[in-house]
Amino acid sequence: MEEKGNRKYKAISIRTFGIIMIIVACIMAFILQFSIHNVMEASNKTQESTNVYIDGELALLATKSDSDSMIERIRSFVSTGNKEFLDDYISNLKDNEARSKTFEETTQKLNNTASYTHLLSAMERIDEMIKLEMHSLKLAMSGYGINESEYSGILDLPELADEEKRLTDAEKISKANDLLLNDEYQKIRSSFVREIDFCLKELTEITTRSREENYRIITNLQNRQRIEVTLSLVLVILDVVTFWIFIVRPLIRNTRHIDQGELLEVKGLEEVRIMADAYNRMYERVEKDKEKLSYEASHDSLTGLLNRNAYNFHLNGLEDYDFCFILLDVDDFKGFNDTFGHDMGDRVLQKISRVLLSNVRSEDLVFRLGGDEFAIVLQGARKDNIDVIESKMEKIRNDLLQKDEKTPEIKISLGATFSSDQLDIDRIYKEADIALYRAKEEKNRLVFYEDVI
Repeated sequence: MEEKGNRKYKAISIRTFGIIMIIVACIMAFILQFSIHNVMEASNKTQESTNVYIDGELALLATKSDSDSMIERIRSFVSTGNKEFLDDYISNLKDNEARSKTFEETTQKLNNTASYTHLLSAMERIDEMIKLEMHSLKLAMSGYGINESEYSGILDLPELADEEKRLTDAEKISKANDLLLNDEYQKIRSSFVREIDFCLKELTEITTRSREENYRIITNLQNRQRIEVTLSLVLVILDVVTFWIFIVRPLIRNTRHIDQGELLEVKGLEEVRIMADAYNRMYERVEKDKEKLSYEASHDSLTGLLNRNAYNFHLNGLEDYDFCFILLDVDDFKGFNDTFGHDMGDRVLQKISRVLLSNVRSEDLVFRLGGDEFAIVLQGARKDNIDVIESKMEKIRNDLLQKDEKTPEIKISLGATFSSDQLDIDRIYKEADIALYRAKEEKNRLVFYEDVI
């Protein structure tokens, strides 16, 4: 008895369940001894398998008959120009897909038999006849003045040779009739009939052998039935072993993975796989939530830039590198909020963020420290790169001065300084802040700390 909360659940151990399975299996084995009288019913089902070969024989006969019918209709159309014959031919042609499926099934039945190559040859003859028939149709439709666009996508009509295009209508019709009556077409047709007849003969022989084999199976079935009883007991034991391998062992293994905070292996029977898969999805959701929380802890929610927490973390990791540190402030940011409202202030900050990210490299860092104060770290930048830095900051200022539908022109001031071998993060911030103060006095400028001192 297992308790959960205030409710009690009856539980049965896996070992007890396995013992019950063995007992049930033994009972089933004894019951099977009395099922021998049902052997004749099983033999009747075995006999039914011969019908598969008979169906194949009928399919071949039907294919042969359909081919005769199609030839009659296309010849009637070519001779008379009556579109009813053409429509009948197209209707039969649409059944070609079903006929191809029948051929495919028959091919599988005759695989590794003498008639296999003959059946493939018959399929090739069908394609050759259809090719000649399409050529004949092309000539006849042109001769009778039938618009081919009505049958676009239905008939795969070839292009006529230049000399055929120059024939008169009567000559085209005459040649169309010749294509269906000449020696080449008759030779292909005769070859197709021979191949089908050979396959029919082979199917008859296969059916006969199958029936003889079925009678032999019936004779031996009773003896085999007793052997199957013994094998059924063995199979039950194997079921228990399988139960252990695919249920018990995966559960033990998954329990260990859960204790270690790892993903589960999706192995075992269906229920165990479902449990492992559900746990893995939950585990991945938790990991994603952790990533989301980590992102939110290090990024500004309004602009998506790194925030002050990330600033403290990254700047401490950059002490051994050359870089240029820049502070950015919006000129009269309070005026945006007072004049246009706080929504405008938010749009201004978002635009600044977009412009900054679009003008710095992937290895550079951009932070929003709070309010309208931003920080930029240009990694690898030294004092001899001042011209490049000034050009880049000039580009940023010009981009922000451009009005758009959502924001007016934005003026910014920037104060910059460079790292040194004995860099102090607090000191470099103060240096950039001093330079920024000078830049704000002069409005919309970039000032380096070296120019202030």
